Formats: sequence, C-alpha cells, structure tokens
Amino acid sequence: MNIYPQLQDKSKKISVVGLGYVGLPLALAFARRFSVIGFDINAQRIEMMRMGEDPSRELTADAFTGCDIQFTANPDDLRQAHFHIVAVPTPVDKHKVPDLRP
Repeated sequence: MNIYPQLQDKSKKISVVGLGYVGLPLALAFARRFSVIGFDINAQRIEMMRMGEDPSRELTADAFTGCDIQFTANPDDLRQAHFHIVAVPTPVDKHKVPDLRP
C-alpha cells in the first residue's frame, strides 16, 4: 500500500519522536506539506515549541509559521500517526563509543 497520497491529503499523519537539534527541524520541514505529530518527553520543551520557540535556539520563530504540527509529550498521541520517524540521541559509553543495540 502506498501511504504517500494519504499523507499528502492529510488523512494520515507522520510523527517525529525526539525534537532536539535534529528532530525539530525535520518535523517542521515535514509539517510544511504534511500533518505532523511532534513528540518529546520534555513537557517544558513542548510548551516552548507550542509558543513558536526553539529550545535549542537554532531556529527562529518564522520556522514554525505555516506548519501543520501538533506538539505533545503524551505518548498516547502517537497512536494517531501512521508513519513514525525516531530522532533520539544515540547513547555512548565513557569512551564515546556508540551503543547501537537499541
């Protein structure tokens, strides 16, 4: 099944999990064309993004303009999405070697 037409007509949604310096710009780029759920576990960061503010201070308020995005810290909201993108940090050990098991 090709999900792309439903993403285009916004009958299906994309989620981006992890709204840091990679996830937030990615979510906003998708939200210019599709309906997006932006999820992060940090509720304070979510409130800032809802107000059009990038907690990392890398994006201006203009980056949020015209985007179809729902910011949430509630994992249950992810059930509304049909395509998930995970943009979370890769854990590293004390020697900075990435742990790719997860």
